[in-house]
Amino acid sequence: MEGQILLTLILITSVILLSPFRGLRPLAVVASLILSLRYILWRGLYTLNTVDAIGLSISLILLLSEAYGIIQSILFYYQSLWPVDREPPSTRGWELPTVDIFIPIFNEPKEILYRTVIGCQAQEYPEDRVKIHILDDGGREEIREMALRLGCNYIRREDRRHAKAGNLNHALKLTEGDLIAIFDCDHVPTRNFLKETVAFFRDEKVAIVQTPHHFYNPDIFQKNLRMEREIANEQDLFFHVIQPGRDRYNSAFFAGSGGIFRRKYLEGIGGFRTETVTEDIHTSMELHGRGYTSIFYNRDLSAGLAPESYESYLKQRRRWATGGIQIFLSHNPLFKRGLSFHQRLNYLASIIYFFHGLPRVVYLTAPLSYLFLGYAPLVADLKTLLHYFLAHYIASTIAFNYVGKGYRNPFWSDVYEAVMAFGLTATVLRTLTNPRTDRFDVTPKGEVHREATFSSSMTTPHIVVLFLLFVAILLGAFLPDLYIRDALIISMAWAGYNMLILGSAILAALERPQRRRLIRLSRRIKVELRLKDGRTFHLYTKDISETGLSAVATEPLEIDDPEVSLSLISDYGEVTHLKGRVMRNDRKGDGTIHIGISFVNVDEESYRGIIRQMYSPPNSWEGLHRAKSGIFPSMKSLILSPLRAFLRERVLKRFSPRVPLSLPCRVETPSGAIEGRTVDISYTGMSIRLDKGIDPGDKIMVRIDGHCLKAIPVWQRRSGGWNHVGVRFSDPSEGVRLWRGLKA
Repeated sequence: MEGQILLTLILITSVILLSPFRGLRPLAVVASLILSLRYILWRGLYTLNTVDAIGLSISLILLLSEAYGIIQSILFYYQSLWPVDREPPSTRGWELPTVDIFIPIFNEPKEILYRTVIGCQAQEYPEDRVKIHILDDGGREEIREMALRLGCNYIRREDRRHAKAGNLNHALKLTEGDLIAIFDCDHVPTRNFLKETVAFFRDEKVAIVQTPHHFYNPDIFQKNLRMEREIANEQDLFFHVIQPGRDRYNSAFFAGSGGIFRRKYLEGIGGFRTETVTEDIHTSMELHGRGYTSIFYNRDLSAGLAPESYESYLKQRRRWATGGIQIFLSHNPLFKRGLSFHQRLNYLASIIYFFHGLPRVVYLTAPLSYLFLGYAPLVADLKTLLHYFLAHYIASTIAFNYVGKGYRNPFWSDVYEAVMAFGLTATVLRTLTNPRTDRFDVTPKGEVHREATFSSSMTTPHIVVLFLLFVAILLGAFLPDLYIRDALIISMAWAGYNMLILGSAILAALERPQRRRLIRLSRRIKVELRLKDGRTFHLYTKDISETGLSAVATEPLEIDDPEVSLSLISDYGEVTHLKGRVMRNDRKGDGTIHIGISFVNVDEESYRGIIRQMYSPPNSWEGLHRAKSGIFPSMKSLILSPLRAFLRERVLKRFSPRVPLSLPCRVETPSGAIEGRTVDISYTGMSIRLDKGIDPGDKIMVRIDGHCLKAIPVWQRRSGGWNHVGVRFSDPSEGVRLWRGLKA
């Protein structure tokens, strides 16, 4: 045992010392894998429960699940260790090819499509060499009218056979551009998308150029668990670690959007594959089998919407799993003619990933076999188990963290897999028995949740297992004499960790209110603000949406009239002129002044300008992928995630400038008059301090300094022996007149 301890210390030390250095990282991975393989070998030779057939079956199932996890780790390192960092070649002296941009749509909201079309029209590419085609599988008249108004080609078909792949193939027959760029209806390209990607097609062997998927909204884990700042987007690991690594082996594949195809090669394989519901990876595999090249350009040149609800997220992953299993059964890359060894292995890695549901279910339920049934899934003394397991776990966590470049926080993979485990297991088993399904579930876009909701139907298995684990822990705690000490400690600790994972997975289904249909983006855009009295201020936006912006000033702005003119001045030279209304003018604790402006009377050309300023700047999404992970911070965020999910939702209720103001006032209610004093006032309302409260919903009259205003109470709280009431004026114009009168 002393020799094993010495080997453990040497290998873990190697992992810790070598992992930070990119050139030495493969050696750290080898050291980590030695510990992992030693662990699984020890498990197979010395820890199986052979008491009877049931015990052996349970033990073997767990062993196979752990072996699957180690195989997945090996494949991850194989795909990710040697990424390619590309720069686009020059286009000098090369005639730019013609490009057809396909935007497939089914039933997604029109305003989401509108942004994408505007982004496509803003391309820094010769206008006569680009055509935009809206592929409407929903056959909506409003989409046809919008396409005509925006100068796009509108394509629809008689049926929806083969879903997205069929839609793309139908358009393929009706167009003739040299290249085909594809954007899902929610993926808005930056203005330099074509400029930077088309150049790769100077190499005649290139069939596909793919860029990462970036998402301008938080994923369900970031949003529902309130972890926007603690964890990276769940898909960042694939697009910024795995795809660049696969590019080394000419194995990067089309990801459904944000990619470009060479038409003649695509037509040469008969178009997009329709035999499976994941046409993207299947079509890529066919092109690779013909000897063509794919390029992954690791720069965020478009942005779209991540699934906005727990249900949408699972629907998307089930579709991916279905397609993966269909490919595995009928077009297995191991036997695909024309693929290289590296390509076979990389495609196989992508496919068998979707088998992770069943092993995760085994991990989550394994402690129950001993605490309920008395069958230990493994037989070992605690000291020996901790030595082999912890060495494997610590080393693999450190190595994974560095190879993953911080895009996947330690421990959070367990949460992601727990969320998908039961649904993916059912999907995989169903597809294995009936692989011919062609059902294509479109991921919903533009969802709005006015109130908090909980996807109970999606989490029933999680809740049941969580309850069983809780009961099992109680049995172990109150009836310890029924169990062997070491087996009890192992099972109790394991059950406790699984409860933590399941708790986070369940609470990810607690949908936070999403009242804002229009996205607000963090942007620094120069703003020239002009008041009616002739004064001009220069500010920079903090964030912006299609209906307004928030800007920051370093000095107070005396704004008497809320009606203003403003110009948005981009860093690439575009100027958008707008009318607005100042809705907020607040001093923050750091002394900065935050100005909120709502756009008014926006014509279509100005609206297009707003969208371009929001989504089209060349560097729109750079610097937004930060390495969030660290082992201890990640464990802390995991432990706190169930608590943070219940934090009170803070909703901005004050939408107009406010200033402190203390004046006597009289509030007349249906039950009588109350004397009070104002605390602050805005264009649209005020807060008042009263001796007693007001009945919610009462329509009231506020008399102040000779003015009489109708109002409605919107909030009320007791503080310092007083009742503080917030009221909104029924007629905003009366509030503006009061404001001006008091200023005078």
